[in-house]
Amino acid sequence: MPRVYPGDPPYAVLVTTRTRLDDAEALAQGFEMQGYAAEVQPWDLDGEALFDVYLTSFESLSAAANAASALSEDGWLADLKMLPSRS
Repeated sequence: MPRVYPGDPPYAVLVTTRTRLDDAEALAQGFEMQGYAAEVQPWDLDGEALFDVYLTSFESLSAAANAASALSEDGWLADLKMLPSRS
């Protein structure tokens, strides 16, 4: 999960998880072309590499919820997240 620095907006939307980095990066670029700040976060499950695509930098929970709602209408299983802060 992405982390934010103190003072950065803590709201994000998890859009999807992919098994291929190039697929996740292509999706993130597509969301960036739509005006979102996007980030790919790698992780693994039982040794299998996975890549989450997050939309970040929402100034409010309502802005993140609106984006998640629009993404859901487009067929994504968008999930609202409050990101942990880095110290």
